[in-house]
Amino acid sequence: MKLKFQVGLLVLALSSALSAMAAEADLAAAKALLESGKPAEAYTALEPFESEMAGDQDYDYLLAVAALDSGHPEKAILIFDRVLLVNPKFAGARMDLARAYFELKSDTAAREQFELVQAETPPEPAKSVIAKYLAAIDARSAAKTDSFTAYTEFAIGYDSNVNASTSDANIFVPALGATLTLASSNLESSSKYFSVVAGGEYTHVMSPKIKLFIGADIKKRQNPDASAFGTGSLDTHAGIRYGEDDNNVTVALQGGRFYLAGDPNRDTFGASAQWTMTIHPQLQVSLFGAFTASRYVPTTIQANDSNLGLAGISWLYAVDPEAKTVISTSAFVGKDGEDKIRADGSKDFRGVRVAAQHRLRDDIALYGSLGVQLGDYDTVNIAFNEKREDKQYDAAAGVSWRVNDAWSVRPQVSITKNKSNIAIYQYDRKDASVTVRWDFR
Repeated sequence: MKLKFQVGLLVLALSSALSAMAAEADLAAAKALLESGKPAEAYTALEPFESEMAGDQDYDYLLAVAALDSGHPEKAILIFDRVLLVNPKFAGARMDLARAYFELKSDTAAREQFELVQAETPPEPAKSVIAKYLAAIDARSAAKTDSFTAYTEFAIGYDSNVNASTSDANIFVPALGATLTLASSNLESSSKYFSVVAGGEYTHVMSPKIKLFIGADIKKRQNPDASAFGTGSLDTHAGIRYGEDDNNVTVALQGGRFYLAGDPNRDTFGASAQWTMTIHPQLQVSLFGAFTASRYVPTTIQANDSNLGLAGISWLYAVDPEAKTVISTSAFVGKDGEDKIRADGSKDFRGVRVAAQHRLRDDIALYGSLGVQLGDYDTVNIAFNEKREDKQYDAAAGVSWRVNDAWSVRPQVSITKNKSNIAIYQYDRKDASVTVRWDFR
């Protein structure tokens, strides 16, 4: 009996010691883990003590924050409610409760809590954070409803080569063994120009992840000094977008008609697909592909009918968290296949483009781009006894000034240079313009 009594005392002593240990969670260590960006470790360290320490405000708050930041918003809400029941004026806990509701996409509850904190006149940093969350809630709410956007652009400019033609009037043709003089319509023509562009798109939200859209764009450009090369177009598109903002797939059908000097010149129809993924808050990557069939209306040029397919990858990188400087790059390959019999046959092409934008202020940004595209044709051009090879280089730079939410102004200059082993296809082109744009959202 004496031995059993002694064992019982030992067990009781051990139990008391363990209970005492369990009641002493290391709050300072947990706080240090949270401050060093290790919420999951803080949650693991704090959670075993909840049955003994629940009701301790400091413990509860740290546990709730650790739960929220380690991906347990439901658990965090229960604990924040416990903290606020005891101390309704604890603004930090209410702010984090609002964050937890936001993470769960309970936007009505999140807005209510953020506005309660806002009403208490918090410090400026907290005001700024609240404003960003409320803006995000507004954007998320807007994304759940059907929407219509539209735009109009007016541009004036000067184009050194509106018809993208050679400046060399005398071309040697090996098949004839003679030098021919090109007609003026086949030579580089310069002109000042003005253009009008307008378009719109309607989006129907079927579910939070599924959106249908349909839209159209109309373009008209006049070249007073080269009226034979005035252009116009009517393009339509419709498709479906599936997924969230940070991971979605878009598939669309397109169709359109292109006009030259007021007459129908070319009809196009096709399809495109794009998968966009946000790899990191500052990095977005897209995979894309498209097919376009071009059919010329005048019978005299229907030999140029073609079927074009391309595929590529692009990425958008924000150099800084505020996205003041953004760099984008795309690389692509494709084939422009002849539909009938074209003088140069089908073309295999590949290219790369790099662009950058830097915001000087919230309303003013500088931008620029560089691109190169290489094209190899598969048929010997019998007139020149060569398989055509082209190298096209282009560069552009400009300034974007957003006057207000609806209006913006964009002066821009661009240069294009097309080199070819067949002289008739070589040309240079320079363009300078100012565009005024109006957006309706």
